[in-house]
Amino acid sequence: MSSYDVALARRLKRLSRAGKDPGWRELRCEATSPLTFASGDGSLLFTADASLVLTAAAASRTWQTGDRAAVLLAGNGVLVLDKIGG
Repeated sequence: MSSYDVALARRLKRLSRAGKDPGWRELRCEATSPLTFASGDGSLLFTADASLVLTAAAASRTWQTGDRAAVLLAGNGVLVLDKIGG
């Protein structure tokens, strides 16, 4: 994990604790081939084929269906920051 990834994660945590909207959202892994993330209600769906970009931290993880991810929405796509929890 790069120092940039660590610094970004720390900043997002501080914003969350301060009661401000940190800008990140939570999505769940819906499929692993192709890697697909969706919102709980299914209104948002992102696949590795088209609209999904992973940080180095997220790319180093092993994803399973049901895993939670911290993401930033960007235009028509999503940047997966990292896995939430173990």
